[in-house]
Amino acid sequence: MKTIWSVASFLAVVNLLAIAMFAGWLWQTKRLSRERLDDVRSIFAMSVPAQKAAGAEADRDAEARRQEQQLRERRQKPPLSSAAQIGLLSEGQEQTQLWIEGLENLKKQFRQQIALSAEQLEQERLAFEAERRRWEQRVEAEDKLRSDAQFKKAIKILETLPPKQAKAKIVELVETGRTPQAVAYLNAMSPRAASKVLSEFKTDQENQLATELLERLRTFGTRKGIDPAEASSNADTVANSQ
Repeated sequence: MKTIWSVASFLAVVNLLAIAMFAGWLWQTKRLSRERLDDVRSIFAMSVPAQKAAGAEADRDAEARRQEQQLRERRQKPPLSSAAQIGLLSEGQEQTQLWIEGLENLKKQFRQQIALSAEQLEQERLAFEAERRRWEQRVEAEDKLRSDAQFKKAIKILETLPPKQAKAKIVELVETGRTPQAVAYLNAMSPRAASKVLSEFKTDQENQLATELLERLRTFGTRKGIDPAEASSNADTVANSQ
């Protein structure tokens, strides 16, 4: 009996030393702390049914606090009634309609501005065309005056030339393809001066040309007049050849 007690005591001491060494190892390796000991103590301080009851009580307290918070929030900002919701919806629709009407007015203003700009451009174009026509008319009138002056100068020179020289000028015009110009000169000359020029046509070929010129003189009034630019150019040729 004494031997058994000695063996049991030895084993108890060995287990105690092992537990102490294990606890020391846990403490040195930071796997055991005072907080963890308190947690272990709290775990074993309450039975499993009591722990479940405490958890359920904590859940009920959390739900009660959540419901109280919701109630407090609803009191501070109560939900809108149906009438209020309809009012807000109507107000939103009115704002949308106002926005659409504003866009339509803006589009209308843009169309009016575009139409006004187009009308102004058309007026400016018409004014430009009118100014261009007036300018062309002024240029045409100035050209006509200059051509008439040169034409009269050429006629005067032909009438003052000896008939033989005047005849040479007429023949030169015919030979260079300007017969209508020659006829116009003869038509503008005085009948006496024109007769003297035609009387200088002596040969058969010249007489044939004189006959053709007389025939053209007869029908000159029924034909289209000479071009002013051509008259001026030819008049300058006659005037400058003297």
